[in-house]
Amino acid sequence: MKDDEISLDNFIVAFVDVLGTKDAFLKYPAITSRMSEEDVNEMKRLVGRPLFNLFDFHDAVKTMLTTNYYHPDAHRLPPEVLKEYLYNIQNDIRSQNFSDGFVLYMPIDSNHHNPLAAFWSLIYFTGGIMLYSLAKGSPVRGGIEIGWGTLRDNQLFGGAIASAYTLESGIAKYPRIVLGKHLLEYLNSYRNTSYGDRRDEMTKGLLAMIDQLHKPDIDGVEIVHWLANRYKDLFRDEPNGVSVVFSDVKKFVDREYERFMDTGNAKLGQRYFLLSTYIDEYEESWLKT
Repeated sequence: MKDDEISLDNFIVAFVDVLGTKDAFLKYPAITSRMSEEDVNEMKRLVGRPLFNLFDFHDAVKTMLTTNYYHPDAHRLPPEVLKEYLYNIQNDIRSQNFSDGFVLYMPIDSNHHNPLAAFWSLIYFTGGIMLYSLAKGSPVRGGIEIGWGTLRDNQLFGGAIASAYTLESGIAKYPRIVLGKHLLEYLNSYRNTSYGDRRDEMTKGLLAMIDQLHKPDIDGVEIVHWLANRYKDLFRDEPNGVSVVFSDVKKFVDREYERFMDTGNAKLGQRYFLLSTYIDEYEESWLKT
């Protein structure tokens, strides 16, 4: 392949790591001839749980990817505006596996869908993953950034993945999903953009929806605000779904904080304390009907 045959485009990418899985995998670097049948069975027992947990995660993500997420008041829009809204907001998130995590991405295509629709879809989706992971007791950590990439055999390569991975591995530090500098700058560039037609209304509406889904964390890092009221829509169809998922999340985080403090791991204990502080801050609004 020649250099001029490479197609480079911009993508929004989320790199998500299922925490604790890598450590479990690395307990056994390889299967060796010195291992007895009992040793192999013990290995299967120890790595089986994180493996099946990872499989469950990938299955859940695949199921979530088949769902389009609409604003609950979308049906109130005039027919011609609703048609355009549904076209722009449709789910085009793609995924690929990466060892103990996964990559989610969407192309930023200004010639068809409103590019902000890609931002809203991916940020909203990753917030749902955070809720799912903590309620399940399998926390994740991630980063979302925009950048260049190229597709080959339905796999994404390029700087966008590297940037998202850098946020996940170097900035997030504990269960949260960090938004990158370039993503935030891109969003802000739209605040003063005017097309002089209906796209202005769509852009304003999408920006307002996106703004509800992120916030600065206690250390100033911009994160996905996965306890925003918007996420309650994911659980309203289940009996007591909103309160049940919040209870499961809070119990897990409190339990992890106590576990780390009891075992003398103050570093991780402090990080889960920060996570617990975030949860406590939004408990009242989350549980309000």
